Amino acid sequence: MLQFSDHLSGTNELRFGSGWARARLKLKTGDWLRFLPDESLSINGGVVFNGVSGRSSSFSGRYLVLPLVRQGMLESAGKEPRIVGNQYCPVVDTSSGCMISFETGAICSGAWSQQKDAWIEQGRDRSGEMLQGQEDLANQLWTDFRKSPKSGTLRDRVVDALGIENLISCDSPSNTNRHTYRQIAAALRREGAASDARYIENKLAKVSNERESELALDTRVRIKSWLYDSPDALARTTAYLVPGDRVKVLGVSKDGWVKTEYTQANGKKIKKWILKSTLDE
Repeated sequence: MLQFSDHLSGTNELRFGSGWARARLKLKTGDWLRFLPDESLSINGGVVFNGVSGRSSSFSGRYLVLPLVRQGMLESAGKEPRIVGNQYCPVVDTSSGCMISFETGAICSGAWSQQKDAWIEQGRDRSGEMLQGQEDLANQLWTDFRKSPKSGTLRDRVVDALGIENLISCDSPSNTNRHTYRQIAAALRREGAASDARYIENKLAKVSNERESELALDTRVRIKSWLYDSPDALARTTAYLVPGDRVKVLGVSKDGWVKTEYTQANGKKIKKWILKSTLDE
């Protein structure tokens, strides 16, 4: 369920236009995920959410376009400061709450296909840009920061990743990134970003309580097993594993989902979610 609040009125509406200052999504866990809290609207600008319509959801309902305007103060020599805004059309994966893209420009004038999860703009399929979800975000963010620590704070990089909530929604804690998240939390504390550090620590503690050790680190597929982008039935891909395929268990989620890593014959590794019931006991 998507919820908007703090509708702009009075001076704020005159200054920034119509819309809402807050938007959040209720996840299947019952938790609420707020979008872009680091860009909350203030007197100098921030994010204004435009709301959604019946055409905002993709064919399957998995993806949702969340139109918004980033407002900011423009100062020019010899002129009065003024508020300007840029329109964006981020796509949210409703199975996780992850903002998988954050596009702007002509692509935002497109619409969802009525036959499949595809974004069409002036007859062109631009799904590759709108549905460009990335993997291993936490490890990549930490690696980039360590390579260039003088180019900005880690907190700045987290904001560029659309906030700590979005980072964890897109790359949930698992055996492959838990240590990295601990390092990120420690570094954020050193920078004074205690709330972000606590958010990470709470998520890590929650994962630890979900008994990740109840399955062997390596196991085999027992029956045909579909691969999923996230622990949600709507996130099923077109790929699957067959009985006998060996996988490495990276993490366990609630409701019988397991994050696995499968190594193809060519050495390429595929990290996806599968149903625990399809694995050997």
